[in-house]
Amino acid sequence: MPDFVGGSVEEAEAVLKPLNVRIKTVNLISAEPAGTITAQDPVAGADFAQAVTLTVSIAPATVPDVTQKTFGTAKDTLTRLGFTVKENPVFDEKLADGLVIAQDPPAGATNAAEVTLNVVRRPVVAYLADMTYVTRTSLYEPAPGTQKANGKSYSHGLLMTPSNGNSTGSVEYDFSRQYRQLTGELGLDDKSGSSAAGKVEIYGDGRLLTQVDIPFGTTVPVDADVTDVLRLKINVSVVDGTGAVVMGDFRAQGLQSEVSTTTTSGG
Repeated sequence: MPDFVGGSVEEAEAVLKPLNVRIKTVNLISAEPAGTITAQDPVAGADFAQAVTLTVSIAPATVPDVTQKTFGTAKDTLTRLGFTVKENPVFDEKLADGLVIAQDPPAGATNAAEVTLNVVRRPVVAYLADMTYVTRTSLYEPAPGTQKANGKSYSHGLLMTPSNGNSTGSVEYDFSRQYRQLTGELGLDDKSGSSAAGKVEIYGDGRLLTQVDIPFGTTVPVDADVTDVLRLKINVSVVDGTGAVVMGDFRAQGLQSEVSTTTTSGG
Protein backbone atom coordinates (compact mmCIF):
# COMPACT_ATOMS: atom_id res chain seq x y z
CA MET A 1 0.00 0.00 0.00
CA PRO A 2 1.41 3.44 -0.96
CA ASP A 3 2.00 6.16 1.64
CA PHE A 4 -0.65 8.89 1.38
CA VAL A 5 0.02 10.61 4.73
CA GLY A 6 0.92 14.26 4.21
CA GLY A 7 -0.78 14.41 0.84
CA SER A 8 -4.34 15.28 -0.23
CA VAL A 9 -7.41 13.18 -0.87
CA GLU A 10 -7.26 14.14 -4.53
CA GLU A 11 -3.74 12.73 -4.80
CA ALA A 12 -4.83 9.49 -3.15
CA GLU A 13 -7.87 9.24 -5.41
CA ALA A 14 -5.68 9.61 -8.48
CA VAL A 15 -3.80 6.46 -7.42
CA LEU A 16 -6.63 4.37 -5.97
CA LYS A 17 -9.67 5.04 -8.13
CA PRO A 18 -8.19 3.48 -11.29
CA LEU A 19 -7.66 0.35 -9.18
CA ASN A 20 -11.34 0.34 -8.06
CA VAL A 21 -10.35 0.85 -4.43
CA ARG A 22 -13.15 2.12 -2.18
CA ILE A 23 -12.11 5.26 -0.33
CA LYS A 24 -13.60 6.34 2.99
CA THR A 25 -12.62 9.68 4.54
CA VAL A 26 -12.85 10.55 8.23
CA ASN A 27 -12.58 14.18 9.31
CA LEU A 28 -10.42 14.97 12.33
CA ILE A 29 -9.36 18.30 13.76
CA SER A 30 -5.58 18.58 13.87
CA ALA A 31 -2.72 21.07 13.60
CA GLU A 32 -2.06 20.06 10.01
CA PRO A 33 -3.38 22.25 7.18
CA ALA A 34 -7.00 21.54 6.29
CA GLY A 35 -7.30 18.80 3.67
CA THR A 36 -4.08 17.03 4.67
CA ILE A 37 -4.20 13.25 5.13
CA THR A 38 -2.94 12.57 8.67
CA ALA A 39 -3.47 8.78 8.85
CA GLN A 40 -4.47 5.87 6.67
CA ASP A 41 -5.74 2.32 7.11
CA PRO A 42 -4.17 0.08 5.89
CA VAL A 43 -0.88 1.80 6.65
CA ALA A 44 1.84 2.35 4.09
CA GLY A 45 3.69 -0.87 3.27
CA ALA A 46 0.79 -3.13 4.22
CA ASP A 47 -0.73 -5.59 1.78
CA PHE A 48 -2.88 -3.98 -0.88
CA ALA A 49 -6.59 -3.73 0.06
CA GLN A 50 -9.79 -2.99 -1.83
CA ALA A 51 -10.91 -0.43 0.80
CA VAL A 52 -8.86 2.37 2.34
CA THR A 53 -9.80 4.78 5.14
CA LEU A 54 -8.14 8.19 5.04
CA THR A 55 -8.15 10.51 8.06
CA VAL A 56 -8.25 14.11 6.83
CA SER A 57 -7.37 17.24 8.80
CA ILE A 58 -10.06 19.93 9.07
CA ALA A 59 -10.22 23.33 10.76
CA PRO A 60 -11.82 23.39 14.24
CA ALA A 61 -15.59 23.88 14.31
CA THR A 62 -17.50 25.64 17.05
CA VAL A 63 -18.28 23.15 19.82
CA PRO A 64 -22.02 22.37 19.86
CA ASP A 65 -24.14 21.79 22.96
CA VAL A 66 -24.58 18.02 23.35
CA THR A 67 -25.67 17.93 27.00
CA GLN A 68 -28.92 16.12 27.77
CA LYS A 69 -28.37 13.89 24.75
CA THR A 70 -27.45 10.23 24.84
CA PHE A 71 -23.75 9.46 24.66
CA GLY A 72 -24.16 7.72 21.31
CA THR A 73 -25.92 10.70 19.74
CA ALA A 74 -23.49 13.20 21.26
CA LYS A 75 -20.44 11.24 20.14
CA ASP A 76 -21.79 10.87 16.61
CA THR A 77 -22.50 14.62 16.40
CA LEU A 78 -19.03 15.56 17.60
CA THR A 79 -17.20 12.93 15.56
CA ARG A 80 -18.84 14.09 12.34
CA LEU A 81 -17.52 17.59 13.11
CA GLY A 82 -14.01 16.20 13.52
CA PHE A 83 -13.71 16.25 17.32
CA THR A 84 -12.04 13.51 19.32
CA VAL A 85 -14.45 12.40 22.04
CA LYS A 86 -13.58 11.12 25.52
CA GLU A 87 -16.07 9.71 28.02
CA ASN A 88 -15.86 10.47 31.74
CA PRO A 89 -18.32 8.14 33.53
CA VAL A 90 -20.28 9.66 36.41
CA PHE A 91 -22.05 7.16 38.68
CA ASP A 92 -25.73 7.91 39.28
CA GLU A 93 -28.52 5.44 40.08
CA LYS A 94 -31.38 7.87 39.37
CA LEU A 95 -30.65 9.50 36.01
CA ALA A 96 -30.89 7.63 32.72
CA ASP A 97 -27.85 5.53 31.84
CA GLY A 98 -25.88 7.11 28.99
CA LEU A 99 -27.15 10.67 29.51
CA VAL A 100 -24.58 13.41 28.88
CA ILE A 101 -24.78 15.82 31.83
CA ALA A 102 -21.75 18.03 31.16
CA GLN A 103 -19.11 18.71 28.54
CA ASP A 104 -15.64 20.26 28.40
CA PRO A 105 -15.09 22.59 26.61
CA PRO A 106 -18.58 24.08 26.78
CA ALA A 107 -20.81 24.86 23.83
CA GLY A 108 -19.57 27.79 21.76
CA ALA A 109 -15.87 27.13 22.35
CA THR A 110 -13.54 27.45 19.39
CA ASN A 111 -10.08 26.08 18.57
CA ALA A 112 -10.82 22.82 20.38
CA ALA A 113 -9.89 19.41 19.01
CA GLU A 114 -11.14 17.20 21.86
CA VAL A 115 -14.35 17.18 23.88
CA THR A 116 -14.76 15.32 27.18
CA LEU A 117 -18.29 14.25 28.06
CA ASN A 118 -19.53 13.49 31.57
CA VAL A 119 -21.83 10.52 31.02
CA VAL A 120 -24.21 8.96 33.55
CA ARG A 121 -23.47 5.30 34.14
CA ARG A 122 -25.39 2.95 36.44
CA PRO A 123 -22.72 1.48 38.72
CA VAL A 124 -22.17 -2.09 39.75
CA VAL A 125 -22.18 -1.84 43.55
CA ALA A 126 -20.37 -4.03 46.07
CA TYR A 127 -20.71 -3.20 49.77
CA LEU A 128 -17.50 -3.50 51.75
CA ALA A 129 -19.53 -5.22 54.48
CA ASP A 130 -20.30 -8.03 52.02
CA MET A 131 -16.70 -8.53 50.91
CA THR A 132 -14.28 -11.02 52.44
CA TYR A 133 -11.10 -9.40 53.66
CA VAL A 134 -7.69 -10.74 52.61
CA THR A 135 -5.64 -9.92 55.71
CA ARG A 136 -6.13 -8.16 59.05
CA THR A 137 -3.64 -7.02 61.67
CA SER A 138 -4.28 -5.90 65.28
CA LEU A 139 -7.99 -5.72 64.54
CA TYR A 140 -10.89 -7.77 65.88
CA GLU A 141 -12.97 -9.56 63.27
CA PRO A 142 -14.76 -6.79 61.30
CA ALA A 143 -18.46 -6.97 62.21
CA PRO A 144 -20.83 -6.47 59.25
CA GLY A 145 -24.50 -5.62 59.60
CA THR A 146 -26.56 -2.77 60.99
CA GLN A 147 -24.32 -0.37 62.91
CA LYS A 148 -24.97 3.03 64.50
CA ALA A 149 -22.81 6.14 64.56
CA ASN A 150 -23.84 9.64 65.62
CA GLY A 151 -27.40 8.35 66.04
CA LYS A 152 -27.64 7.16 62.43
CA SER A 153 -28.15 3.52 61.45
CA TYR A 154 -26.35 1.93 58.51
CA SER A 155 -27.81 -1.31 57.20
CA HIS A 156 -24.52 -2.17 55.46
CA GLY A 157 -22.32 -1.04 58.32
CA LEU A 158 -18.92 -2.45 59.26
CA LEU A 159 -17.62 -2.19 62.82
CA MET A 160 -13.82 -1.89 63.05
CA THR A 161 -12.22 -2.32 66.49
CA PRO A 162 -8.45 -2.35 67.15
CA SER A 163 -7.54 -5.42 69.24
CA ASN A 164 -5.33 -6.43 72.17
CA GLY A 165 -4.81 -2.95 73.54
CA ASN A 166 -3.60 -1.56 70.23
CA SER A 167 -4.80 1.85 69.18
CA THR A 168 -4.41 1.02 65.46
CA GLY A 169 -5.40 -1.98 63.35
CA SER A 170 -5.63 -2.64 59.64
CA VAL A 171 -7.53 -4.74 57.14
CA GLU A 172 -7.02 -5.33 53.42
CA TYR A 173 -9.43 -6.15 50.59
CA ASP A 174 -8.83 -7.41 47.07
CA PHE A 175 -10.28 -4.88 44.60
CA SER A 176 -8.75 -6.60 41.55
CA ARG A 177 -8.54 -3.27 39.66
CA GLN A 178 -12.30 -3.52 39.06
CA TYR A 179 -13.72 -0.50 40.86
CA ARG A 180 -13.52 3.24 40.33
CA GLN A 181 -15.08 4.84 43.38
CA LEU A 182 -15.44 4.12 47.10
CA THR A 183 -18.06 6.07 49.04
CA GLY A 184 -19.54 5.93 52.52
CA GLU A 185 -19.58 7.64 55.90
CA LEU A 186 -17.26 7.28 58.89
CA GLY A 187 -18.15 7.72 62.53
CA LEU A 188 -17.45 6.36 65.98
CA ASP A 189 -19.77 3.65 67.26
CA ASP A 190 -22.39 5.14 69.59
CA LYS A 191 -21.15 2.84 72.39
CA SER A 192 -17.70 4.44 72.29
CA GLY A 193 -16.52 6.63 75.13
CA SER A 194 -17.40 10.30 74.72
CA SER A 195 -13.71 11.22 74.91
CA ALA A 196 -12.77 8.85 72.09
CA ALA A 197 -11.40 10.07 68.76
CA GLY A 198 -10.96 8.01 65.63
CA LYS A 199 -8.84 8.17 62.53
CA VAL A 200 -9.07 6.21 59.27
CA GLU A 201 -6.50 6.05 56.50
CA ILE A 202 -7.39 4.38 53.20
CA TYR A 203 -4.60 3.23 50.89
CA GLY A 204 -4.67 1.90 47.36
CA ASP A 205 -1.62 -0.22 46.52
CA GLY A 206 0.40 1.67 49.14
CA ARG A 207 -0.75 5.12 48.04
CA LEU A 208 -2.73 7.22 50.53
CA LEU A 209 -6.16 7.89 49.01
CA THR A 210 -7.79 9.68 51.92
CA GLN A 211 -7.25 10.37 55.62
CA VAL A 212 -10.11 11.22 57.97
CA ASP A 213 -10.16 12.33 61.62
CA ILE A 214 -13.36 11.36 63.46
CA PRO A 215 -14.37 13.19 66.67
CA PHE A 216 -17.04 11.53 68.78
CA GLY A 217 -20.57 12.51 67.78
CA THR A 218 -19.78 13.30 64.15
CA THR A 219 -20.01 11.54 60.81
CA VAL A 220 -17.69 12.28 57.92
CA PRO A 221 -18.48 11.49 54.26
CA VAL A 222 -15.81 9.73 52.19
CA ASP A 223 -15.50 9.72 48.40
CA ALA A 224 -12.25 8.12 47.20
CA ASP A 225 -11.04 7.41 43.68
CA VAL A 226 -10.04 3.73 43.60
CA THR A 227 -9.52 3.42 39.85
CA ASP A 228 -7.09 0.59 39.02
CA VAL A 229 -6.54 -0.29 42.71
CA LEU A 230 -5.53 -3.92 43.24
CA ARG A 231 -5.28 -4.02 47.04
CA LEU A 232 -7.24 -1.68 49.33
CA LYS A 233 -5.84 -1.22 52.83
CA ILE A 234 -7.71 0.46 55.67
CA ASN A 235 -5.91 1.62 58.83
CA VAL A 236 -8.24 2.21 61.79
CA SER A 237 -7.16 4.10 64.92
CA VAL A 238 -9.04 4.89 68.12
CA VAL A 239 -7.28 7.22 70.57
CA ASP A 240 -8.11 9.31 73.63
CA GLY A 241 -10.58 6.75 74.87
CA THR A 242 -12.10 3.38 74.07
CA GLY A 243 -14.32 2.69 71.10
CA ALA A 244 -14.71 1.44 67.56
CA VAL A 245 -15.07 2.95 64.11
CA VAL A 246 -18.20 2.44 62.02
CA MET A 247 -17.78 2.35 58.26
CA GLY A 248 -21.29 3.26 57.22
CA ASP A 249 -22.64 1.77 53.97
CA PHE A 250 -19.25 1.83 52.22
CA ARG A 251 -19.82 1.02 48.54
CA ALA A 252 -17.28 0.11 45.90
CA GLN A 253 -18.66 1.19 42.52
CA GLY A 254 -17.53 0.16 39.07
CA LEU A 255 -18.61 -0.05 35.44
CA GLN A 256 -20.52 -3.13 34.30
CA SER A 257 -17.90 -3.69 31.61
CA GLU A 258 -15.10 -3.78 34.18
CA VAL A 259 -16.46 -5.60 37.23
CA SER A 260 -16.19 -9.38 37.30
CA THR A 261 -19.29 -11.41 38.11
CA THR A 262 -17.27 -13.59 40.51
CA THR A 263 -16.99 -12.60 44.16
CA THR A 264 -13.83 -12.14 46.17
CA SER A 265 -13.07 -15.04 48.51
CA GLY A 266 -10.46 -15.83 51.11
CA GLY A 267 -9.47 -14.33 54.43
